[in-house]
Amino acid sequence: MANTDSNLTKVLLFSGAGLSCPLGLPMTNEFKDVIDSGDTGLMHILKSHLGSNFYDIEAILNSIEELNSTDNLIYKYISANIGNSSFTTVKQGLDALRNKSLSYESNLKKSIHSKLATHDISKCEQLYFNILKEIRTTIPNSAISFFTSNYDLTFENSIGDSDSLQRKLQITTIDYGFTQRGSSTFEASKEYTWLSDVLEFKKIHGSLDWLTDIKGRTTKSYAANTPDNPDSVPILYPGFKGTPQKEPFLSLHRQFLKRMIDAHFAVFMGFAFRDPYINSLIDMALDLNKELNILCYNLSNINDLPIESHIHKLNKSPKRFKYIQEEIAITDNPLKIAGKLKK
Repeated sequence: MANTDSNLTKVLLFSGAGLSCPLGLPMTNEFKDVIDSGDTGLMHILKSHLGSNFYDIEAILNSIEELNSTDNLIYKYISANIGNSSFTTVKQGLDALRNKSLSYESNLKKSIHSKLATHDISKCEQLYFNILKEIRTTIPNSAISFFTSNYDLTFENSIGDSDSLQRKLQITTIDYGFTQRGSSTFEASKEYTWLSDVLEFKKIHGSLDWLTDIKGRTTKSYAANTPDNPDSVPILYPGFKGTPQKEPFLSLHRQFLKRMIDAHFAVFMGFAFRDPYINSLIDMALDLNKELNILCYNLSNINDLPIESHIHKLNKSPKRFKYIQEEIAITDNPLKIAGKLKK
């Protein structure tokens, strides 16, 4: 019989793009070929604007989305003054640039789908299983909630269909937040209970296999797709910096906050902490949950992280946040967590 909420050590895992590295998937700065494929004039503007961040897919898409928006003050001001020939000329030039930029944005997003669709299932299974095994071995009386900002299907296509979880780790169910396969729709209002035999796996920014049905519901197909119109699928693409305004992302972020408030400790793997909204939820959880401690695994030297990374602020509280500059490799103990918890 599964151990229930009251007598468990609650562990929250969170993975970002950095965890994809040992699986051969691209990092945010490994989309050079696609980034270079844009219009020459547009590329010149973006290079001038972004400087050394030009090959960061997140920085590129953030800038492109700003350029493509017609809901900003400057664009509205120009549009309101098109009776003036100077403003008309500026608007015509801006609209021409936006048309190129919109096409470029669509190609970038399609490339994300295609580049993330291929992976080595054997490596994926080894990495995920060994991470979960290490948590279970180090903390036998544990319940695990796993969130990720990644879209790929490395988990679902490998460990998600493995009977090793049940045989070796006594995990009988994976809760993706959707109803049963066949009519798999997102359940925003489903109540959650921490259980030792249930592994929660939630994709906070969306997934390659998510679609929107005719009723506007988010569905999960368990098979990657590359849509003709990337903006028609429920994904928060790199570069998104705001507070989510629609489902399923509203519920997913609320659920993440609730799990952080419940958790005894959290392990962040390869996450850059550049999302201001997620950062605010982490700050809120640390304030409300005085037991919460965070281990943060990242391959980069902390001094080399982008200035906007929230890690710089969190690292000022060493008793509750521990930055670990280590690669998470496909080994028996990818986290070496036993020694980290004792320190």
